[in-house]
Amino acid sequence: MNKKIILVINDVISFSTAWFIFFYLRRIHIDKTEFTISTKLLIGSFVITMFWLILFYLFNKYHNVLKKSKVKYLLEHLKATFTGCLIIFFFIILDDNVDKYTNYYYSFFILFTSNFLISYFTRYIYLYLINKKKYFNTIIIGEKNKSDEIQKELKISKTYNNLKILDFIEIKKQIPKNQNNLSEIKNLKKIIKNKKVEEIIIAINTKNKKLIETIIHEVYEFNVNVKITSDTQDIISGLVKMNNLNNISLIDIKKELLTPGEKIIKLLFDKVFSIFMILILSPFFLILSLLVLSSSKGPIIYSQKRLGKKGKEFAIYKFRSMYEDSEKKGPQLSYKGDNRITKIGKIMRKTRMDELPQFINVLKGDMSIVGPRPERKYFFDKIMKKEPNYKYLLKVKPGITSIGIVKYGYAENIKEMIERMKYDLIYIENISLINDLKILILTIIVMIQGRGK
Repeated sequence: MNKKIILVINDVISFSTAWFIFFYLRRIHIDKTEFTISTKLLIGSFVITMFWLILFYLFNKYHNVLKKSKVKYLLEHLKATFTGCLIIFFFIILDDNVDKYTNYYYSFFILFTSNFLISYFTRYIYLYLINKKKYFNTIIIGEKNKSDEIQKELKISKTYNNLKILDFIEIKKQIPKNQNNLSEIKNLKKIIKNKKVEEIIIAINTKNKKLIETIIHEVYEFNVNVKITSDTQDIISGLVKMNNLNNISLIDIKKELLTPGEKIIKLLFDKVFSIFMILILSPFFLILSLLVLSSSKGPIIYSQKRLGKKGKEFAIYKFRSMYEDSEKKGPQLSYKGDNRITKIGKIMRKTRMDELPQFINVLKGDMSIVGPRPERKYFFDKIMKKEPNYKYLLKVKPGITSIGIVKYGYAENIKEMIERMKYDLIYIENISLINDLKILILTIIVMIQGRGK
């Protein structure tokens, strides 16, 4: 049976049991009444249990649970349980009529203690038994001397004793100018698939950032955890935290940019905002459609294949701003004074109104409201030859607007596309719901001022 399903079943039993214990103790010691199992209690137990399952999902309690340190797992469990108990206390328990104010403290103490102890220790026992049998297929990639040091320390490590080293892939200290010719990295994907790799340790000096970034970009699409070795400079700079006093420190590369809770909020915002905008702007869409139709021959809505998250192609929708068959000679980027753009097209581009049909793309799940602008594969391949880091933009869903578009604008050539990429990389590294809101506000200001290129 799937480990996540077992954890869910464990939590259902734990939280329903904890609620019965809490209800029993409250009846006996606070209400001074007889405890009975009623329909109301059973329904309440079901609702509370569902609440805990949703909360634990939002707190990332069902993801990578086998790979977290004991201390980190304990702190995360404390945080999630305390938050859940606070919510229950303020929304349910605080409405109770009690003889003494101190009974509220007693109720919260019993609620927290029963939920934390039962859920934590049942989970801990299960994960402990699984961890004793579970080994994660691991490969080390990097420099030979650094790899030898790691493997020696891994043998005596208690923190990383469940890593099963399958192979070592040696890579030169200096990366060639043409990274695509580095055969070891090109074969890395095949090795991950064939050996069912779950963990990768990059044994390269962190000063060689270019090579480390190249490896990380190559494996980002796989469900593997990546660790890099730390050196003295990393420790001094505070990059390495004190997780283990006895063994080597490996820096975990953050794979998930948003927590499950943040993902749900972002997804809900995308859908609700898109529906709202389509409904509000529907009369305006009709006017724009008539203007596009009268500007020149051709369809009102123009669709084009673009690369989405993880390189998956999708059809992006835009109000047509160019004359029909404007790319007879092949893919071309628009530029200032481009005579392929219609009169109404120039106005739409300045105010970004040509992008409005992409709310449909958001509803379909191809795009988000905020994210790096998607590109065609033709231009993506050209950019990758000059700047391999461009691949990093495919880690997230593309957006209708982005910080790159707000701060830099539309790109007229490959060089400008690479320059704009820097803004989008900063966004990805600092992705948050607050930043999305800021970018959206800035976009509206740009639209009102007509500062689009």
